[in-house]
Amino acid sequence: MVDNSFECDGFVSEWEFYRGASSGEAFIGIWRNISTQEFVLLKKTALPPAPTGIQKVLLAPAWEVKKGDFIGIHHSRDSRSGVIASATQADQAVPYNELHRNYRARVFDDMIEENVTLDFSKYFGNFELRTFAISAPMEYELQLSPLEVGKLCLFLSG
Repeated sequence: MVDNSFECDGFVSEWEFYRGASSGEAFIGIWRNISTQEFVLLKKTALPPAPTGIQKVLLAPAWEVKKGDFIGIHHSRDSRSGVIASATQADQAVPYNELHRNYRARVFDDMIEENVTLDFSKYFGNFELRTFAISAPMEYELQLSPLEVGKLCLFLSG
């Protein structure tokens, strides 16, 4: 969802989504726009087959995001789309202002590496307006475990 970016810096603590198909594997990731058709996958989570309905995936530790980063969804080569429920304007399921610009291309998980720029101009694809049934609950101050606090104190004092 290229134009549905994070409004500020923070930490994504979990994914909440509606699984539209019980079979198939999808990946939810945090992406950063480099140029018009160049993007970098910063981090991803695999969503293995599971029952349809509302699902949650806890991210521990929470993932850092910067203002302008966005959520992207991609699939393995042998999975079909629809793992995460979505809607277009033709579905008349959501108001027009809730549709977001998405780039659709035949790019699969085995073609994407974290922290490596991916030039989508090399792949046949197009932009479409679609929304996905996904949210990213945020934390704005990361809570550290006692062990992490101890390590940080040692680092700062040493």
